[in-house]
Amino acid sequence: MLEGSVELVGFPDTSSQHPASDTGPGARDLDLLRFPVRNLEGLPVHLEQQGIPIEAMARWPQSPHGVVRGLAVTSPDGAWLEFIEAEDPGP
Repeated sequence: MLEGSVELVGFPDTSSQHPASDTGPGARDLDLLRFPVRNLEGLPVHLEQQGIPIEAMARWPQSPHGVVRGLAVTSPDGAWLEFIEAEDPGP
């Protein structure tokens, strides 16, 4: 199991500020953070139990993972977070 942390840095005094309702890729200086996960199918249940709405669910080719399934949520400060899992994780 991998563990780690991510530090998000905001720039509140820049000219590229957007209202909180203007979220998603392209709406802020940092488009998104993407996290590879295992057991993606269990994540929606966990998020729902925590009261976190899922913004999007999709399937797409993502190098170097191959075809992935993923979902996205928006953090309280508007950051777009994606969680992906490869359909064929390989050996």
